Amino acid sequence: MEYNLSIAAIQGYTPTERAQAISRELWHICRPPSAWDKDESGYLFGWLTHPITGAAVLIAYLNYIIKVHPQKDLAALVALFPELSTQEKAQLAGYIAQSQQFPFAHIVPSNAVSFTNEQLEIDGWFEPLTPLP
Repeated sequence: MEYNLSIAAIQGYTPTERAQAISRELWHICRPPSAWDKDESGYLFGWLTHPITGAAVLIAYLNYIIKVHPQKDLAALVALFPELSTQEKAQLAGYIAQSQQFPFAHIVPSNAVSFTNEQLEIDGWFEPLTPLP
């Protein structure tokens, strides 16, 4: 199931930059550091930026299985969630560190806000399509 997770700005990151950074760090969990700059994509999920407000959503799949590479480094991912308590950050890092793989749904914060594609369309997230001549 597609999940449009609302991403807020944090210090040093616009909403879009933070969505990109989260996606990149999730990608890094799956790969050895030696491959990070060599991968074709570099991102696990996509993102969308509202054309007027600048708000952002991470377009993820709740049932996507994230495979955990033994050389993972979780510090950068955890740092992208300053709104989590110290205990929640430790739980997040501990869960990922002890897993060989996990569904993305298992690390989505319980207070996360998500939108359906229909809500995004109603709220003007998609530019109108221009018919071809």
